[in-house]
Amino acid sequence: FDGAARKMPEAELFHDVMSWLGRPYIAIYLDVSDDTVIERLMNRKEVEHRHDDNKEAIKIRLQEYYTEAAPAIEYFRTMGTLIEVNGEQEIDVVHTELMALLEK
Repeated sequence: FDGAARKMPEAELFHDVMSWLGRPYIAIYLDVSDDTVIERLMNRKEVEHRHDDNKEAIKIRLQEYYTEAAPAIEYFRTMGTLIEVNGEQEIDVVHTELMALLEK
């Protein structure tokens, strides 16, 4: 589920439902620095002409990430269901590492 369970209540509910259904799951976290996030979104703005990709909006989204998503990521980490990959790497390297972790 892309983008699912980005907040703590959602993460807990997702885990509970998947456990109740007896379905294992993996949460994937691509770790990228704030500087890289800003750089990539500013580049996206140039390519896609998105008006919501400006520095002020990005800073607000990053604040929301630390308030809302970071605790959910930590929850999945403590549940043992989180795979983390360095998202700062080239796309093919990220893909290779992610696939190797998923095969374990």
